[in-house]
Amino acid sequence: MANKGFISLHRQIMDNPMYYAEPFTRVMAWIDLLMIANHKQGFIYVRGNRVTVNRGQVGMSETSLAERWKWSRGKVRRFLNELENDQQIVQQKSRIKSLISITNYDKYQQAVQQTVQQTVQQTDTNNKNNNKNNNIESEFEKFWNEYHLVTGKPKTDKESALKHWKKLTAKEQTKAIEAIKPYFHSLNDAKFCKKARTYLSEKNFNDEFHPTQPQRNSSLYVKI
Repeated sequence: MANKGFISLHRQIMDNPMYYAEPFTRVMAWIDLLMIANHKQGFIYVRGNRVTVNRGQVGMSETSLAERWKWSRGKVRRFLNELENDQQIVQQKSRIKSLISITNYDKYQQAVQQTVQQTVQQTDTNNKNNNKNNNIESEFEKFWNEYHLVTGKPKTDKESALKHWKKLTAKEQTKAIEAIKPYFHSLNDAKFCKKARTYLSEKNFNDEFHPTQPQRNSSLYVKI
């Protein structure tokens, strides 16, 4: 399987006791450098001297890293020199400061930001789709209950009716609800009343309604 794509790793993982439970591997040490690098410009004090630490830089000495990674100072130095030879980092050392600059730090961050942005966008899309589906089903329940309250028909084939409901436009759905009573009042006999799914599939709510006996059907309403 090809190793492609990115994951977002929150810095809070460093608060987990397991993070420091064992000596770091070389990969863990590299990831740790990416985690502790400044994401924006800041500063530290070294023996009373203020040292600026820019974005993508780590302001820690070999001694501090050795303690953090449970390594010897010599192992830390060899590792950092190897990273520098591979152009992964650039070291800046002086009597006062020791800075490690991550090469292409912005590229790493851009990849993470793109991943986060895609995740947020996908979440927004999913939420919108869920809200849309919830609204559709909510309106359908309104139709479903109203239709059977007015017509007294048995509540059967609900899933089939929902499928036909989803095929309607929002305007048609509104009309389907509003036309229930006029449709039912226009029937010569209640036994000719169609099932809800048929009413929707044949779009009987678009028919012209001419009530034959306006008061006749009131007694057929089902009380619930």
